[in-house]
Amino acid sequence: MSLKSISITSCAILTSSSLWAQDIERIAISGERLKQSANYIVLSRDDFVDSAQNLNDILDQINGIQVRQISGIGNPAAVSIRGSSSKQVQLYIDGQLVNDGQFGGFDLNQLPVENIQSIEVSKEQAIGSGATPIGGVIRINTYNPERKTLRLSAGIGSFGYQELNALKNIRAGSFQGAIGLNHVTSDNDYDYLVPQPIANPTEPTVEPLRNNGFEKTTFSANALWIGDLNQLRLNGQFSNQDKALPHYQINVPNNNSSIDLEQSRLALTYLYNPVNSRLSQLEVEGYFDKRDEHYIDNVPQLARRDGFYDSEKASLSVKPTWQLEQWTLTPFIDINRQAFASKTQVNGETINCNGISACDVKATVEQWLVGGRGDWKSNKQPLSAHVLISQLREESRNRALNSDGAVKQNDSDFVSGELAVQYSWRSIDWGASLSRGVRMPTMFERFGDRGLFKGNDSLKPEQSNAVSLSANYQAARFSVNSAVYLKQVSDAIVATFNSSGIGSYGNVNDADISGFELQADYQISDAITLQGQANFIDSNSVSEFVAFNNKKLPGIYHREYSVKLSADLTQHWSLDASSQYSEGLYFNLANKVEQQAQGNGNPSDRWLSDVNLRWQQQSFSVNIGVNNLFDETYRDLANRPAQGRNLFIKFSFEE
Repeated sequence: MSLKSISITSCAILTSSSLWAQDIERIAISGERLKQSANYIVLSRDDFVDSAQNLNDILDQINGIQVRQISGIGNPAAVSIRGSSSKQVQLYIDGQLVNDGQFGGFDLNQLPVENIQSIEVSKEQAIGSGATPIGGVIRINTYNPERKTLRLSAGIGSFGYQELNALKNIRAGSFQGAIGLNHVTSDNDYDYLVPQPIANPTEPTVEPLRNNGFEKTTFSANALWIGDLNQLRLNGQFSNQDKALPHYQINVPNNNSSIDLEQSRLALTYLYNPVNSRLSQLEVEGYFDKRDEHYIDNVPQLARRDGFYDSEKASLSVKPTWQLEQWTLTPFIDINRQAFASKTQVNGETINCNGISACDVKATVEQWLVGGRGDWKSNKQPLSAHVLISQLREESRNRALNSDGAVKQNDSDFVSGELAVQYSWRSIDWGASLSRGVRMPTMFERFGDRGLFKGNDSLKPEQSNAVSLSANYQAARFSVNSAVYLKQVSDAIVATFNSSGIGSYGNVNDADISGFELQADYQISDAITLQGQANFIDSNSVSEFVAFNNKKLPGIYHREYSVKLSADLTQHWSLDASSQYSEGLYFNLANKVEQQAQGNGNPSDRWLSDVNLRWQQQSFSVNIGVNNLFDETYRDLANRPAQGRNLFIKFSFEE
C-alpha cells in the first residue's frame, strides 16, 4: 500500500464530518497536572513524558477527541475532535501550521513525546490568530526548559518496542538551548486474523503480522536569545524513519514493501517588546519544512514499484499586538507556499501517464491569510469576549509529468470568523460562541494523480456554521466541565466511485452534528482523585446521493464513556487506572460495512482498560503501563483487527 493509497483509504473512511464552536478559556501552562475547561485544555510535560509512548496515547485521553490508528506504531492515525474528519483538524508545532497541502492531514509521529514541552487543544476555535477551523486545533510547543537539565530515558514494550532518549539543556547569560536525540523501533508483529493465508487461502488464520516494523531516529535542537526588548528563538529537527508495509490480505512471508522518510524542519521566531508604547509586541515567524519519501512496493512475484515523493513548505507571518484600554488587538498576515512532486518507476523504468497507471505530478499551493483578532475584558465585571475574522486566498496548480496534459489551476477565497463571550457567575464560568469554519480542498482532491482516481478542480471549500454553550464549575474538591454544541457542515468533500470503479471527489454531502460533553473530577482525598467522562455525538448526513443521504458520519464513535482513578499509593508510588467504552462506529459514509455481531457485542465497539504504575525517587523514575489490559478485540481505522494487550516500561533519569 502506497502513501497515496493510505491517504485515499483514510479519506474514504473519514469522509465528510464536522464540528462546532465554543469559548476558549485561556489557561496559563504550569507544573500542575492538568488545566482545562470544556473547550480548551493544556497538558504540561509532567502529565505525559513518562507514561505515553506517542502523541496518540496523550490525545486519546481527552474528552471529545478520538484517535484511531492502522496496525501499530508508525502507521497512519486519524484524529477526530467532536465528530470532525482528520483533515478538518489543524496541527501546529511551535505556532506553525503543519497540515500537508497535498493530502491535507498530518503525521502524529512527527514529534517524539520527549521533545514536547506542552500541548494545547481547542476543540473547535482557533488558538490565537489564523483561519477558524472546522475540526479544532492541536498546538504542540517543543521542549525548551529554563534551567540546565540532563535527561536520559529508555523504554521497552510489547511487539518488539524499544526507545532511547537523551536531552541536554544549557544556559549561559541571555542564551539557553536544548539538544535531543530519540530512537524508536518496533516490530508491530501482533497476532492478526489473515483473510487468505499462504498455506490455505480458504481458511482465515491468526498469524503474527509480518513486515510491519517501524524505526525512527530524530535529532532536535532549540536555541533562545533573550534581550532587553527582543527575543529570538530558533528550533529545528531532522528525522529519518523506515516503515515496513505488510500485506494484510495474505501476510506474505518475504514481503519487502516499505516507506522510507527523511524530514527536516526549521523555524525562526522573533519577538519585539517595546516599552511605553501601545504596540505591546511584534512577532515575526518563519518556517521551512522538507520531506523526502521513498515508497517501495516489492511483493514477491509482482512487479516492483518505486515512488519518490518530495514535499517542501515555507511560510512567513507577521503579527503586531496593540493594547488599547480594554482591548488587545492583533492584526496578522500569513504567507504560505507548498510544493509536491512525485516520480514513479516500475522495475526501474519510468512509466508514462496513460490514463490507467499512476501519473507523476508537480503541484504547488500558495495561501495568503489576512485578518485580525480582538480580545476584550471588562474592568468592572467578570466578563470577556473575543472576535476573530480572516480571509484566506488560495492558488493551487497541478501538472501531470510524462504527459502532454495542460496545467490545471484553481483559485479560491473564503472568509472565516468566530465570536465568543465568557462570563463568571457563582463559581460557574459560562461561555457562548458562534463560528464559521473552513477547510480548503487538498491538491490531491482537486487534481488527483492516479489513473483510476480523478481529481475535481471545481471543488468548493468545506465550510461550517456552529453555535455552542459551555459551563465549567469549580469547587474545592469537585469540578464539572460541560459543553453542548450544534454544527452544520456544508459542501463536504466525499470520494465516490462509478460502476466502472473510477473514483473522484465531489461536494456531495452536508451534515448536521450535535453533541454533549460532560466531565466530572472529584478529589476523594489528598491522595485519590476520581474522574468520569461522557461524550455523545449525533450526526446526520444530507446528500443527493441516496447511498449517502440520512446516514451517520463514519470514522467516529458516537457514544463514549470513561472512568479514571488516580492515586498516590506511597511517597514514591502512584497509580492511574482507566476504562473506556466506545460504541456507534461506522467505517464509511454509506454505513454498509459496520461489522455484524459475532457472539456478544459488536466488533466495531470497544471496551479498553489501561493501568499505569509509577515509581519515583529523586532523579530516577520507572513507569510500567499496560494498555488494553483485558486484550479486548476491536477494529482499527482501516476496519482490520487492532493490536491487543500492550505492555510498556520506561526508565528515566533527570538532573
